[in-house]
Amino acid sequence: MNVLRKLLENYRQTSKTEREKGNYFEELIVIYFKNEPTYKDLYSNVWLYADWASEQGIDGRDRRPLAVDNRHL
Repeated sequence: MNVLRKLLENYRQTSKTEREKGNYFEELIVIYFKNEPTYKDLYSNVWLYADWASEQGIDGRDRRPLAVDNRHL
């Protein structure tokens, strides 16, 4: 089993709710985009949706998308 599968299985086993499992996954995706060489130079920042919404002064409840990016143009 590869590392990602082990990590996701850990999320499934330790999460008490579906929301908690989703939060873990969303945080993983943000970390991935900030650190993966293919993407880290493509985006100037990546936020969890709730964090971005808070900065914008709007409702940050779970609505999808999972994350918001700001591309270098």
